[in-house]
Amino acid sequence: MRWRMDHIEEGQYGEVKRNAAGDVTCPNDGGELTEPRQFNMMFKTQVGTVADEASIAYLPPETAQGIFPNFENVVASMRRKLPFGIAQSRVSFRNEITPGKFIFRTLEFEQMEMEYFCQPPADRNNPVEYLALHQEWINTRLAWYRDTIGIDASRLRIRDHEKAELSHYSAGTADVEYLFPWGWGELEGIAARTDFDLTAHGNASGHPLTYFDEDTKQHVVPWVIEPAAGLTRTLAVAMLEAYNEELDEKGRNLGRAEVPARHRPDQGGRPAAFEERGAAGRAPRLRNGPPQRGWPNTTRRSRSAAATAARMRSVPRSA
Repeated sequence: MRWRMDHIEEGQYGEVKRNAAGDVTCPNDGGELTEPRQFNMMFKTQVGTVADEASIAYLPPETAQGIFPNFENVVASMRRKLPFGIAQSRVSFRNEITPGKFIFRTLEFEQMEMEYFCQPPADRNNPVEYLALHQEWINTRLAWYRDTIGIDASRLRIRDHEKAELSHYSAGTADVEYLFPWGWGELEGIAARTDFDLTAHGNASGHPLTYFDEDTKQHVVPWVIEPAAGLTRTLAVAMLEAYNEELDEKGRNLGRAEVPARHRPDQGGRPAAFEERGAAGRAPRLRNGPPQRGWPNTTRRSRSAAATAARMRSVPRSA
């Protein structure tokens, strides 16, 4: 089994175990670990019919970088004024060191990311207004999980990155974390990436990526705030929040996935979960609505969602 050294030292696998020499040992049984090694996180492939060095390409490990080369196209075609955002969602691929915990960490997953472009601060060394905007985004994203998705606030928290965790260009990063059955895990990162990306793409291409400010009549390189969320992880959390266990009249433990009231049709939301009906062929019935026709597999899907959430809750901490 592979372990991430940083996660061991942070105690994400439980109590940090050390031998007599003070070296970190296996979180499971306290056994000796191999020396830490660097792992390749990107998937290599080849484009074209001839396999050579010139055809090597990599599957995208994130969704955001394609936004930056298109920044100038968006500005020119849509006439947007700062601040504005460009968002997209797509599949990303990573050679995860420790994939597992059902769909929490997989090699292929859906990401949602946005680059929010804003005016550069008056003082680059003390970007007070920029950091205030960053904090607004942190509060907004936390509220989205709590109020829109309906996640229990007691299972959400904000974790600010320590200075040692930050990239050299970052002015600050914070994660929205959820209390999974195996411990706290990241749902979304909100990063204050300054003007690093647009500047780097401009320098590499030889074509500056700037914004013309009509008020000052100057070209500026916008600064960026990047909310980056895991769509797949958000789905997992929604299933965990919906999952509930209760005893029936015979004392059996039953699992059920129940949609929050705010998402039910009678509350102006999305289709509700369905109760199981005993008679074969009978249409499933909404808990607070009339029989529904034309949705043949809804009861099966409801049971499947409950089973999936139950599996996630049963994942041991060391998985």
